[in-house]
Amino acid sequence: MKSNTIENKLKKDCCACTACINLCPKNAISMEKDEFGNLFPIIDKKKCTNCGLCEKTCAFKKTNYKREDKNCYAAYTKKHDLLLKSSSGGIFSSLAEIFLNEGGYVCGCALNYNKDEIKVEHIIINDIKDLYKLQGSKYVQSNLLNVMKKIKELLNDNKKVLFSGTPCQVAGLKSFLRKDYDNLYTIDIICHGAPSTSVLRKYIKYIEKKNKIKVKELNFRNKEKGWGLSGYLIGYKLNTKKEKRIIFSNNESSYYYLFQKGFMYRENCYSCPYASDNRPGDITIGDYWGIEKEHPELLEKNKKGISCLIVNNNKGEELLDSYGDEIYKVKSSFEKIQRNNDQLQHPTIEPKDNKKLLELYKNNGYAAVEKEFVNIIGKKTLIKNKIKNRIKQIIKNDR
Repeated sequence: MKSNTIENKLKKDCCACTACINLCPKNAISMEKDEFGNLFPIIDKKKCTNCGLCEKTCAFKKTNYKREDKNCYAAYTKKHDLLLKSSSGGIFSSLAEIFLNEGGYVCGCALNYNKDEIKVEHIIINDIKDLYKLQGSKYVQSNLLNVMKKIKELLNDNKKVLFSGTPCQVAGLKSFLRKDYDNLYTIDIICHGAPSTSVLRKYIKYIEKKNKIKVKELNFRNKEKGWGLSGYLIGYKLNTKKEKRIIFSNNESSYYYLFQKGFMYRENCYSCPYASDNRPGDITIGDYWGIEKEHPELLEKNKKGISCLIVNNNKGEELLDSYGDEIYKVKSSFEKIQRNNDQLQHPTIEPKDNKKLLELYKNNGYAAVEKEFVNIIGKKTLIKNKIKNRIKQIIKNDR
C-alpha cells in the first residue's frame, strides 16, 4: 500500500523548506544530502505512523498565492549607508531597520564561517547591531531548519516578525504555521535558483588550494565599482598571513558565472511555481533590471542600486505604510518589472550541459567543474575579462 508521505515525492517536487520536518509529531523526518549536496527529507519508518501530515504540509507546487492587483514601484532606501551595504536598492534593510528599532524580530539569510567552514542559514535577530548579518545577496541554498519553531513561538508570544527568503521558503513557513498571523510580515525575493552549500564550499576549497590561502570572507555583491554583479573573496596567505583579495564576479569566477547561467541548481528550481505572479510574500523585491528603459530619470538620482518593489496583498501595503518611511518610491507596474525579470515569467531553463557538469562534479570534484567552465566561457574571453577587471581595480585604487 502506498503511504501518504513525502517519501513518495520526486526530487523536482522538494525545495528543502523543512516545513515537514518541523511539523512532524513523531520527529520521524531528517534531512540528508544527495550526491550533489542537496538536502532532502528522509523518513524513519520505525517512528512514522503514516499520518500524512508531512504531505499535507508540503508547500511546493501549491499555487494559492496569486498576487492581488496592488501597487508596484521602482524604489530605494533614502539612507546612503544602507544602500551601499545592500545588493540593490536596500528595501529589506530599510524595512528591517525600523522593524528592529520598534522592538520587532527579523529573520533572514546569514552567511558566516564556523570553524573555518562556510555556513549559510536563516537566523533571527532583534538587535539593530546584527542587521549586517542579513544584508546582501547569498547565491546559495539557505537552511531554515532551526528557525521555524522559534518564529512560531515568537508569533504566539505576540511578537512582530519580519521574514525574508525565497518564495518557496516563505510558502514553506506559512504552510508550517498552518494559520495566518497578524504579527507576521513576509518578503519574498526574485530568485533564479539555488545551488547547494556543498558546491559553494568545494568552490572555496578549490580557490584556497589554488591561491594557497584561507578564505575568511565572501561578498557576492559589492558596490565599490557600482551596482552590478561583482563581489570579492578575502583570504590570508598560509605562510605570511598577509591578506589577499580575489575578485568574485560573473565574468571571472566559475561559481558566479555558472550560477548566473542556471547551472547546478536544485532540481525543483527548474520547475518552480513561484517564478511567475504567484507570489507568497506580502511584498516581492529584487533588482530593477531594465531601469534605464522603464524609469531612466531615477538613474540620474541614484546609480548605487534600485529595487523593484511589488505589493502582493493588503498586508504588504500595511508593511510599507508602517515601516517604509525611509524608502523612496516611484510608481511602476508589474508588467514593466516582469518584462525585465525572467524569473517573474518562467523558471530558470536548465542549461543543456547541466547534467554533464553535475556528473563531472560528482565523479571528479570541483576542479573538473572549473575546467569545464573554462571550456564553456572560452579561454581567450576569460583572460580578457580578468585583464578588464584588474584595470578597473587599479583605476579605482588610484582615485
